[in-house]
Amino acid sequence: MTKRTTFVSKDEHVLTKFTLLKKSFLLRFYPESLSTYTLLATWYLNTSPRNLYIKSKTELMVMNLNLRSKNSFLLAMFVLLAIGMNAQDIHYSQFNHSPLHLSPAQTGIFDGDKRIMANYRAQWNTVPVGYRTVSGVFDTKAFRQEDGNSFFGLGALFNYDEAGDSQLGTADIGVLGSYSHKIFKKHWLTAGVQLKGSQRRFKTDDLRTDNQWTGGEFDPSLSIGETFANQSIVYGDISAGINWRYEKDNSRTTMDFGVAMHHINQPNKSFLDNADEKLQNRRTWYGLFNFQATQSMDIVVNATGNYQTPYIEHLVGAGARLHLSQKRTKELSLLFGLNYRFNDGLGRDDAIFPTVVMNYQSWRVGISYDVDISEFQQGTTGNGGPELSLQYLFKNVGKPDFCPTCPAYL
Repeated sequence: MTKRTTFVSKDEHVLTKFTLLKKSFLLRFYPESLSTYTLLATWYLNTSPRNLYIKSKTELMVMNLNLRSKNSFLLAMFVLLAIGMNAQDIHYSQFNHSPLHLSPAQTGIFDGDKRIMANYRAQWNTVPVGYRTVSGVFDTKAFRQEDGNSFFGLGALFNYDEAGDSQLGTADIGVLGSYSHKIFKKHWLTAGVQLKGSQRRFKTDDLRTDNQWTGGEFDPSLSIGETFANQSIVYGDISAGINWRYEKDNSRTTMDFGVAMHHINQPNKSFLDNADEKLQNRRTWYGLFNFQATQSMDIVVNATGNYQTPYIEHLVGAGARLHLSQKRTKELSLLFGLNYRFNDGLGRDDAIFPTVVMNYQSWRVGISYDVDISEFQQGTTGNGGPELSLQYLFKNVGKPDFCPTCPAYL
């Protein structure tokens, strides 16, 4: 789980003394004098917004901070910001449809020549600080050997994530490279690396402080009375991974198993000058399995684990893919699946999410919806949020030897 922080969420709710209790979101803000406030607040959440999970169960922790000067307020604000900014990596429930976020060794591992993918995730729309995550990916096979036993993969990705009243956002741009070699007749081994540049930033426009209290009312048009040395930082990031793939001849059966290490260089992600807050390594394992059960049906099983001190996440899922049409240029299939996300071990529930995926020709569209079954469901009423994935495959068509000038291949 990750720790989340927000400040006073809505201007009209800030009165001389009030309690805002919206589902499980508790934020109390009231004056002790004209210049002193007590901010009771925020939450330590165990549910997965875009990230990973804390080992303890969901709890609403109240911090009583007596803000008796602007310096103490600034310190307290940074403490709270640090809690919120301790968020770890983005993640998707449809992790198998976001393979390059699992491992750089998934670059170029697909049935085709070029691939474009996009993912979108919305989380916690029923609480005041929802999360939005969007990603775009392109990868391709390159420098294939004539014997067909090896090739390189090249790719690029973009991520953007934003959340909270401070609009804390992270933007990533990365390049990926991999090398795949056939080690046995049906077995491939791939090693990959990713180099990424990231920007983290926040805004103060929607933050509220005691400087905006006039003594009789709250005036959001007033300045918050605080300045920040850094509201944006940039850092570099390195990740690497290994993937093993099995492909059965004349069959749709494939298996992928891999491990990856993200943030190998542990970059500093602190907004404070002369502070060192390292982005912790994330260790990942995954298994992606597609078994052809009959001519018209496949069984799909996927699992992954992510470990980023002190956060832990596991996801498992299974489904059936029905091939409704296998005619060339009219291929159509539908997958119906059910997935489960949990923390350290079984029983530490976080969410279940049904998934529907349609493949039509070179297109794939996946839709899922997180149903919150964690202790935080009292706040979300079970509404975790929707997720959408999109993929398009490009497959080159070569000229046949018997018809080198055939118009269909020109």
